[in-house]
Amino acid sequence: MAEQHIGTPKNVTTDEERPAIHIALATGLADNAFNWVAIGAEEEGVPCRRVAAQGSNPVAMAYDAAMSSRFGVGVGIAGSTVVVHELHMPSEQPVLTFEGRDDLWRYCRLAGGNAARLIIRMPFRFELEPDPPTEHRLKPAAHRESHNTLSPTPPRPDVAGVDPELVRAITKIVARIIYERGML
Repeated sequence: MAEQHIGTPKNVTTDEERPAIHIALATGLADNAFNWVAIGAEEEGVPCRRVAAQGSNPVAMAYDAAMSSRFGVGVGIAGSTVVVHELHMPSEQPVLTFEGRDDLWRYCRLAGGNAARLIIRMPFRFELEPDPPTEHRLKPAAHRESHNTLSPTPPRPDVAGVDPELVRAITKIVARIIYERGML
């Protein structure tokens, strides 16, 4: 009997073969820039992959990333500039460019979300998202210090110590996404 090679089934793809938005970061840029782009894209349901960057021109990096992506969409980040590019655009003409000095992470998240929206054919968003919850806001309300001078008792938490403000914020974001996708 002939020898059979046992390997990966044909219907299973490796990470390199799965479609994803490709993200290129300039040398010396913190990894959290990639993480924020990925967060923005994954909020829209599209995965990301970091790819090797050549040079420090964010437009060229984004175009190269788009060329290597099966989705044809790439993001390049260098300095304080975040660029979203698409395969069919001229190499020197990106789809979107954001300048984010002190709050680069916000623009990375926005670029990731818009790169995903380009793929799923949704309108772009240009407003920045509010700050994510801080450690203080993530603590159950019963464990926070009360800064209310009118009432000496701390605010009462809802079910199982969950902060109602955080639940409202999450619900609002989920409702917006469901509405934008035509499901509400």
